[in-house]
Amino acid sequence: MAFNRVLIALFSVVAILTSFSAIAQGVPPEGSVSVIFTATPIPAPKPMSIGNGRE
Repeated sequence: MAFNRVLIALFSVVAILTSFSAIAQGVPPEGSVSVIFTATPIPAPKPMSIGNGRE
């Protein structure tokens, strides 16, 4: 039982310490931000024959 309490205490300390390092940084206000999204067109699939002249 004491081992479980030690594990819970250790996990709690680790959780608290790691939560401080997860703070996000903001974007600097002096610069502008621009994003360009590009995409590749996907060609239409070719007809597939399923037998006796059917597609």
